[in-house]
Parts: sequence; structure tokens; C-alpha cells
Amino acid sequence: MSDVPPKLADFYRRLRGNDHSLIFLYLQYKEQGYIETQRLAAVLQYNSFITHLDLSDKELRDEGVQHLATALESNSSLTSLDLGNNLIGYAGAQYLSQALQSNSSLTELNLRRNQLGYLGVQYLSEALQFNSSLMSLNLFGNRIGNIGTQHLAMALHSNSSLTELNLEGNQIKGADMQYLSQALQSNSSLTFLSLDGNQLKGEGMQYLATALQSNFTLTSLYLGRNECGDTGAQHLAMALQSNSSLTELNLEDNQIGEAGAQHLATALQSNFFLIELYLNRNDIEDAGARHLGTALQSNSSLASLDLECNGIKEVGAEHIATALHYNSSLTELNLRSNRIGDTGAQYLAIALQSNTSLTYLDLSFNRIRGTGMQHLATALQCNSSLIELDMHYNEIGEIGPPCLGMALQSNSSLTKLNLEGSQIGNIGVQHLATALHSNSSLTELNLDNNLIGNTGAQHLAIALQSNTSLTYLNLSLNQIRDTGVQHLATALQSNSSLTKLKLDDNRTGDVGAQHLVIALQSNSSLTSLNLSGNRIGNVGTQHLSAALRVNSSLIELHLNSNEIEEEGAHHLGTALQFNSSLTHLNLYDNQIKEIGAQYLFETLQFNSSLTHLNLRSNYISDETSTFLLEIIERNFHNERLRSLTLQDVLLERCSF
Repeated sequence: MSDVPPKLADFYRRLRGNDHSLIFLYLQYKEQGYIETQRLAAVLQYNSFITHLDLSDKELRDEGVQHLATALESNSSLTSLDLGNNLIGYAGAQYLSQALQSNSSLTELNLRRNQLGYLGVQYLSEALQFNSSLMSLNLFGNRIGNIGTQHLAMALHSNSSLTELNLEGNQIKGADMQYLSQALQSNSSLTFLSLDGNQLKGEGMQYLATALQSNFTLTSLYLGRNECGDTGAQHLAMALQSNSSLTELNLEDNQIGEAGAQHLATALQSNFFLIELYLNRNDIEDAGARHLGTALQSNSSLASLDLECNGIKEVGAEHIATALHYNSSLTELNLRSNRIGDTGAQYLAIALQSNTSLTYLDLSFNRIRGTGMQHLATALQCNSSLIELDMHYNEIGEIGPPCLGMALQSNSSLTKLNLEGSQIGNIGVQHLATALHSNSSLTELNLDNNLIGNTGAQHLAIALQSNTSLTYLNLSLNQIRDTGVQHLATALQSNSSLTKLKLDDNRTGDVGAQHLVIALQSNSSLTSLNLSGNRIGNVGTQHLSAALRVNSSLIELHLNSNEIEEEGAHHLGTALQFNSSLTHLNLYDNQIKEIGAQYLFETLQFNSSLTHLNLRSNYISDETSTFLLEIIERNFHNERLRSLTLQDVLLERCSF
């Protein structure tokens, strides 16, 4: 291997020598190349420890797959192989087919986004009739069409090992489903089937429904984006009345209206096996919501219902709310991107006061204003089951927060609250901050894009000094300047619970960065800090670098889209020589040129913790970028080895 770079040569020696620390192999560079694939395949024939091989996005083509297939015929350790997006055609599929007929270890094969066509799938189907180890096959986006579907169906008649099959985006039409339908009636192993993004329409759903009436192994069925309409929904609903195995059904974006919703609702009244139902992005509207609401009053199995983007208004919300008074199985309800308004929110709020099962509720993008938020806040004062509430982009303004703040002072179940884009301002955030003094359950609070300025930041800062539960705080895209950052920095000196703080896109500058120095030098809980999209330059970077020299808790630091130049890179590099905790540093889209990058390279020689460095959209040569990448890969590799020693797990990720 005299023509192979020393790094690759050492890697191949380890593979050929059966280095037992190599189990997971991921090759990073896009162009793996014909010769390198041939070498890799050659050593895989001798290796008996590699179990996972990821070669996705490498442009292997049929020639590269030929060598891998040869290796698979003798390899007995590999269980997972990812060949997604590799320009593989029918010839490559033929090579893999030959290998699968003799290979007995591979359980997962990913061939998404290739060019197999019907002929390639024909070869694979022949292998499936003999192979008894493969359990998961991903053929997403391979244009298998009518003929390919027929061959797969024939294989499913006799195959008894395959449990997961992804046929998303394969130009399968309604008439083609007759073949799969017949196969599903005899197949007893398949539990997951995705037919998303095909052209099944009502005809295809009818064939599929016939199969579901006699198939009792399929548990998850994905049929999104198939234009099934009300007719298709009717066929599936009839099947659901007798099927007892299906627990997850995805019908998103299928042009299902009131009539279709009514058919499905009728099925739900007698089906007690379905647990998850996705009807998002259809045309159910209020009339359809009425039928579903009636079904929910008697159904006792459904735990998750997705009705996002269905044109549901306050009347539909009332029907759903009425159901919640009686239903005790539903735990997740998604009503995002509808138009329930304040009145709809009021109906749901009344239901929440008596409901004890719902744990997740998404009401984002629903035209709910302050009055609606007041009603929901009243419900939160007595509800003890809701854990996560998503209200983002509802313009609740300054009217809703006072009641919400009062609710949070007594509520002890809510752990996640999303108020992004709610226009609560400084006055609104003051009420929330008051609640944080006594609330001990909330762990995540998203206040992104809320017109919060320095005064609002001060209120939050005071609350953080006494709050001991909040771990995540998002203040991105507000109006917090240097003074506001100073208040937050003061809080960080005494707060010991917050682990992630987002202050990106707030226009704070070097002075704000300076205020954070003292906080970072004493704080030992913060692990992630996002300051991207601000106005931090070399001086601010110098201050942050001083903090990094002594801080031992921060793991992620995001400084992308600032005004950092060579001098700032120099300060960061110097700090990284002493810092041993930071693993992620994002410097994307700054003004760092060659000299700054070279200094980072020189100083990183002495750093062993940084495993992720983003310097894209700067002014750095390919050569220097390559040198920096080698340093980061070294650290990543060594960190994996350290983890192996601690966990006694033989797992290594090698990147080339």
C-alpha cells in the first residue's frame, strides 16, 4: 500500500488485523473512490468485528458496490450497511442480490435515493426469497414502479425475515397495490411499511384495506401524500373495524375531508388497537372535527392524534374539547396551524380542567390572543397532567402573561413552555419572571422573538438567581443589548441549574461579551451558550477567550455570524490550549482569514477536547481546512476511545 496515505494505510492494517475496537465505521469524505472502495472491500473479507458500515453519499456507483458485494459473501460480522445516495443502478443491485443469497449476518440494508429501477428491485427480490437474515430494507426514491412492485410482492409471499420495508417515493400507483395486497395477506413477518409519497389514490387504498382485514402482523403503516381522498379513507376505515394489529397509521396530506373523517371516526368507535393517528395537512375542518370528537368520547386506545393544518376553527375545537371531558386515553394532541382563536382556546381550557390524560398540547399558529391565553392559564391552575404546551406565534401580547404567570406559580406539572413569537414584551416577561421565583417544575422556556429588551432581561435575571429548575432558556431574536446581557451574566454567577442559554441575534457586542467573562469563570452548570448573529468582534472574543481558559463546564459555544477576525481567532486558539471541556465551537460566517486559521491549527495541536469546529464561510484555504480537519478527527477518535474505556463498550467511529 505504498500509494496509500499513512493514515489510511494504518486504518486498513487495523481492519485486516481484526482490531476489536472497530465496530462502527463511517467514512466522511464524499468521494470514496473506486480504488479505495476496492481496498476497503478486500480487508472486510478478513474482518470479523465491524458490525455497522455507513458509505452513504459516496458516489460508489455499480463498480464500487461490486467489490463490497464480494466482501459480503464471506463477511459474517456486518449487520448494518448504508449505501444511500450512491448512484447505484440495476447492475449494483444484481451484485448485492448475489451476496444476500449467501450472506447470513446482514440485518439492515439502506439503498435510499439510488437508481435501482424495476430491474434492480427484481434482482433484490430474488435474493429475498432465499435470504433469512435481512430484517430492514430501505428503497426510498428508487422509482421501482409497477414491475418492481410485482417482484417485491412475490418475494414477500415467501420471505419470513423482513420486518421493515420503506417504499416511499417510488411511483407506485393504485393498480400496483393489488400485488402488495395479495402478498400482505400471506406474509406474517412485516411489521412496518411505508408507502408515503406514491400515487395510490382511492384504488390503492381499497387493495390495501383488503389486505388489512386478514393481515395481523403489520403494526405501522405510512400512507402520507397519496391523494387517497375520502374514498380511500372509507376503504381504510372499513379495514380498521376488523384489524387488530395496526397501532400506527399515517394519512397526512391526503385530501381527506369531512366525509373521510366521518368514516375514520366510525372505525375509531369500534377499533381499540390503534394508538397513533396522523391526519395533519388534510381538509377535515369543523365538520370533520365533530365526527372525530364523537369517536374520541368512546375510544379508549388512541393516545396520539395529529390534526395540524386542517382548517379547524372554534366550532371544531369545541367538538374536540367536548371529547376531552370523557376521553382518558389521549396523551398527545396536535392542533397546530388551525384557526381556533380565543373562543376555541376557551373550549379547550374548560376541558383541561377536568381532563387527566393529556400530556402534550400544540396550539401554535392558531390566532390565539391574550384572552385565549387567559382561559388556558386558568386551566393550568388546576390541571395536573399537561407536561408540554406549545403556544408559539399566537400574539398573546401583554394581556396573557399576567394570568399565565399566576398559573405557573401554582402549577406543578408543566415542564416545557413555548411562547416564541408571542409579542409579550418587557411587561409580559416580568410576570413570567415573577412566576419563576416559586415555580419548581418548568425546565424549558422558549421566549424567542418576543420584543424583550434590557428591562425584560433584568426581570429574568433576578428570577434566575432563585430558580432551581430551569435548564433551558431561549432568548434568541430579541432586543437584549449589552446592559441586558450584564444582568443575565450576574444571574449566571449564582444560578446552578441552567445548562443551555440562547442569546443569538440580539445585537449585543464586545461589552456584552465582557460581562459574560466573570459569569463563565465562576459558573459550573452552563454547557451550551449561543451568541451567534450578534456584533461580537476581536475585543469581545478576547474576553470570552479569557473565560474559556478557566471554565470547565461549557461544551458548546456558538459564535457564528459575528465580526471575528484573525486577532479574535488568535485569542480563541490561545484559550483552547488550556481549555479541556469545549467540544463544539461554531465560527461559521465570520471574517477569519488564512493567518487566523493557521494560528488555530498551531494551537489546536495542544488541545485534545475539541471534536467539532465549524469555519465555513470564512476566508480559509482548502489546505488549511484539511489540516484543521485532521486535528478535529484526531480528537474525535481519541474521545471515542476514552468513552470506550469508561463504558467498557467496544465502539469506535473513524472518519476519513
